[in-house]
Amino acid sequence: MSHMLLRVLGAVLAFAVATSSLAAPATPAPPRPDLAGRVVDDSSNPVAGAKVIVWTAAVKTGYSTMCPSCYPDCGKSATTGSDGTFTIPTVDPDLKYQLMIVHESFAPKTKGKIDPLAPAQTIALDKKPPLPDDPEQSLRGRVLDFDGKPIAHATVQPRFIYWKAPMNQPSGAGGAVEGLDTLALTNSDGEFVLSYSKKPVTRWELEISARGHATQYFKRIDQYNANTHLRLGPGATVRGRLLRAGASVSGVQMILTHGYRAMEFLGDEKIATDSDGYFTFVNIPIADITKWPDEVNLENDFGPKNRWWLAASMASLKGNGAVAPRSVLVERHDQDIDLGDIEIGPALHIRGRVITADGKPIPEGSTFMFSAKSSWEPIQRTINPDGTFFIDGLFPDDWDIYFAIKGYGISRFQPCRQRGIAGALSQSLDDYVVLVDTDSPQQDFGIAGPYPPLQSIDPKHLPQNPGK
Repeated sequence: MSHMLLRVLGAVLAFAVATSSLAAPATPAPPRPDLAGRVVDDSSNPVAGAKVIVWTAAVKTGYSTMCPSCYPDCGKSATTGSDGTFTIPTVDPDLKYQLMIVHESFAPKTKGKIDPLAPAQTIALDKKPPLPDDPEQSLRGRVLDFDGKPIAHATVQPRFIYWKAPMNQPSGAGGAVEGLDTLALTNSDGEFVLSYSKKPVTRWELEISARGHATQYFKRIDQYNANTHLRLGPGATVRGRLLRAGASVSGVQMILTHGYRAMEFLGDEKIATDSDGYFTFVNIPIADITKWPDEVNLENDFGPKNRWWLAASMASLKGNGAVAPRSVLVERHDQDIDLGDIEIGPALHIRGRVITADGKPIPEGSTFMFSAKSSWEPIQRTINPDGTFFIDGLFPDDWDIYFAIKGYGISRFQPCRQRGIAGALSQSLDDYVVLVDTDSPQQDFGIAGPYPPLQSIDPKHLPQNPGK
């Protein structure tokens, strides 16, 4: 057969394949479901006119390579009808969603882990109490970006408030405070109102977050600066690539944790490595490093306020190596920090046993929890009935270990005893022994500085005749 004939036949075959593929009907994409639900008050009456906003999203399985508010569906919204129902059309069926519900007569509410493929949920709102008569019991403010433009739908959370006590002494409270609004949401002009029903407030500390901006912790906010000082910026970007023996590793969750564990703690961010091992954190907060004359300086305990710790999630690595936390200084907005290639190293483990001072068996359902000082990922395991336990995937760090054993606390003779056990781990341990006793309740304080090496109980303190 001639070369010319082969070319002709090849051309005919290629044309036939091309035309058949063109003629073949394309497989239609599966329909995207609507996310529907109903909003009611605390008496199950429908709430009309409530705005329901898709706040964040998360994958149903595995780990996400996108930030929670970066999905295309985030920011979609709907308004409830006269019967309280709402419908947000065509969302991704592979995600679960967190919603924010807002109404002028009710306190803002978030509702998470909503699956659009599951039956529609009913969400109940709490009636918003009237504002106090005393204007000093409320804070009216405005959240702006760096260009002075208002930021709508920013969450404003009071973290600490101050008031004058008898004899004009300053006093205050933080966390869950009775009578204090837990959350406010800015309107289209960036405005918000918070109130405290008990007494006048002289100063507020606020945590403010908004989509596409870095969360910010604001101190010394009052009636005079709340309209001008509350500005959010883009934050920083932290990126890198995860490798094992030089090859990229996908699907591992990376955790970036704020290292300053005082009141101004900014939490953690989580993102997974993509198919090429790359990860990118966006809108990382910039800590306020202003040093006020009357402020307690805790940097000797926690390190600088702008330090973050990066580690790979122990749960996602599943014991196949570990990444020791590395320090990351996040210093300014628009900073792009490229950490380059990060290698997964060998993991450490602890194989141990818990012994009761009275020789009795370990109660069923007893557990222990490991928490690294740097990374924000507590890992919980069950203690076997014979007292043995095992945990792997660990890395060199200072560790807090907590035991939940009904009727027992860490023995006063146990080295490194604090709230639980606080010790430094530098190598694997294969016979780590912990003694628990009925007359040794766990202490209510810990240590912030470098931990002593993790050590077993001295054998001389172990029971000589267990069970007798």
